[in-house]
Amino acid sequence: MSSRRKFIIGSTAVLGGVAAGAHLSSCSAHDAPRAIGNTDPKTALVAWYSQTGHTARMGKLMAQTWRAAGLEVLASDIRKVDPQQAAQYDLLLLGAPVNFMDLPPNVLQWLDRLPDLGKSACASYVTYGNDGHNEHNTACHILEIAAERGAATVGMELFSNMNTFSPFYLTQSGLKRVLRYRNLPDEQQFERARNFAADVLQAVRAGRITPIEHKFDIAALGTMFAPVWWTKQAINLHRIDPETCIECGACQDKCPVGAIDLAARSIDHDKCIACMGCVNNCPTTALEMELFGRRVTGFKRMCEQQDIVIAEPEV
Repeated sequence: MSSRRKFIIGSTAVLGGVAAGAHLSSCSAHDAPRAIGNTDPKTALVAWYSQTGHTARMGKLMAQTWRAAGLEVLASDIRKVDPQQAAQYDLLLLGAPVNFMDLPPNVLQWLDRLPDLGKSACASYVTYGNDGHNEHNTACHILEIAAERGAATVGMELFSNMNTFSPFYLTQSGLKRVLRYRNLPDEQQFERARNFAADVLQAVRAGRITPIEHKFDIAALGTMFAPVWWTKQAINLHRIDPETCIECGACQDKCPVGAIDLAARSIDHDKCIACMGCVNNCPTTALEMELFGRRVTGFKRMCEQQDIVIAEPEV
């Protein structure tokens, strides 16, 4: 093991131990939620950020459930929605993947730009890999920001899938654990999504709010010590190979922070948030990344190698 790798792993363990002693009782219930302003919703916004498709898949399914119930629904990637428009909708459903035990930075930036929501009703959902790391509190985080802007909180849901943080595929043990979830999402999860959307709508019509209550999760302690920065220290290669790049634009499209300039075949490493979206979605492996000197295989390439086809819901 290299000295840099030992330093990173050792430092993280020490800092985690210090944090565990200082913050074990930091999670508590949020302030009393606000009342629902409109219990007869006509319009809804379902907005998500999705890197490999899991979060988008669930969002589209729940949007379709609301359309079937008679609502006029805009369903979209948050990057295509002006957050200032959110106040125009009676009901909001906001979704994101768990990223480094919390919301992705670009999602936080979008949420922070939300206007006064005028007591619109808001629900949240998150997708997470394997058994999860702080997924409950991540969903709470969405609701907290919405509540700070006047929204009434009406529910949250969590959906597991294979872990798409591709450094987990670097070891056989890590890959084996990921593949235990190769059947997800499945029809049972899709049915949970439909039921959640129906339950949220029923709650709004009944004027029933949902308090925001955190749960203690040891993984949350990792958010205190710049996990993105530490991960980037382990990346010793991150580039676009001009010989194998087919200019499909997947890497540039999936980068949530605009760190990739495809025309120049360049990556702004200062902007990069180590989300793995570029390597996960490159169809030709032209997006090259090495972590601790080992080549990272992206999510879609891993699925091809393992003959995995992600299930799609019937709508």
